[in-house]
Amino acid sequence: MQEVGTAEAQAAWGWLLVAQGLYNVAGGIYRVTGGTRKGFTQAQEGIQRVERLNGYEPMTIIPLISLFITANQVNELDVALGAAQDCLEVATRIGDHWAIAKAKQILSITAIDAADYNTADRMAWEALAAFEDSGDKWSESVLCVEVLGLLAITLRDFDLAKDWIQRGLKAAQEIEFQYGQQMAYWQLGYIAALQENYAEAGENWARAVEMGETILGGGTIIGFGGTGNSGEWGGRVLIKE
Repeated sequence: MQEVGTAEAQAAWGWLLVAQGLYNVAGGIYRVTGGTRKGFTQAQEGIQRVERLNGYEPMTIIPLISLFITANQVNELDVALGAAQDCLEVATRIGDHWAIAKAKQILSITAIDAADYNTADRMAWEALAAFEDSGDKWSESVLCVEVLGLLAITLRDFDLAKDWIQRGLKAAQEIEFQYGQQMAYWQLGYIAALQENYAEAGENWARAVEMGETILGGGTIIGFGGTGNSGEWGGRVLIKE
């Protein structure tokens, strides 16, 4: 493949690789052979291309989040942690408050994996405060359902987990964020199953699957993502941005 020349072209090519990497991870219909590992490799190459360009530092935020997602998919947890830390460092340096909050959100996931629950809780609360201040209901929904809810589930505090997920569901409903609603129902079903309330679990999962079929033509997106170990979080954090 011919190497592109200008800095602008290099930056665009890096972004294209990152996007293609996420598409392969998500299982897009036009994905190339190689699946998640191929997606991870493309995300690595994409971020490397953008990072070596002077003056394009703000453009590394989304690629770093993408690298975090794809690295988790292939259980490269050290790479995922590095991407999350780099994202926070860059976001802080350029003063991007949304990106700082998003970096703290993904760092809270790595802290849960490391059983560092105090750090996970602190990072998640700091991110939540930023999203509330900015009125970002989309990010608030994701954070409540898939981070604070996950943390409470991990700590076996199921009542608290339900409270967080219900809050995330409400935020998603306020902006008609159907995918956020879908994931909330999925997590509520998971909690019900852990409590051996299988009828309630089935009802919530049926809602999640029904929404998946409506939105995406199938329920395969449920469970997309994962932190290598817990499998509770994934690429939907990137979609809106």
